[in-house]
Amino acid sequence: ADGGKAQKNSTVTVEVVVDAATNLVVNGDFELGNNAWTNSDLSLLDLHNGAVGTAAVNAGVLEVIVTTPSWDGGSAPRVNQEGLDFVKGMTYEVSFDAKASEAAKIRTQVGVLISSDPWFIPYYYNTDAEGAASPFIFNLTTAWQTLTYKFTVVEDTTDNGTITFELG
Repeated sequence: ADGGKAQKNSTVTVEVVVDAATNLVVNGDFELGNNAWTNSDLSLLDLHNGAVGTAAVNAGVLEVIVTTPSWDGGSAPRVNQEGLDFVKGMTYEVSFDAKASEAAKIRTQVGVLISSDPWFIPYYYNTDAEGAASPFIFNLTTAWQTLTYKFTVVEDTTDNGTITFELG
């Protein structure tokens, strides 16, 4: 009334609840833009591996342009979804649609990102010739394909799991 001003700050937190029985990831159809995906709204610059790319969601489709692939053979540029619930002994199925402007590969992994070497702990067995855990690798063509894989969690239950889609 005397011309003074008052200010009140509020914080609003929105949590998307996913039915783990039917959906592992949030916003898997990109209907909500890049919500819940890391690296999908920024330049996909990875200084550690030399990767450069960009990503944007257009009409419900994540479009990634890889300018420079990573030096390590494919881990970047990538998009991730973190904070996923993985239950030891449970089998999950990952299914996604993808295509490329020219023949290319896509790698995908599930596990937990960590802050030091080896950087990622796989939560499944998909072994290479040496018996080490290896990512799931698919060959992309210029036509849409539905790509699917299953994995059974072999590590301890976590609520900090990650799924990666690696495009380098």
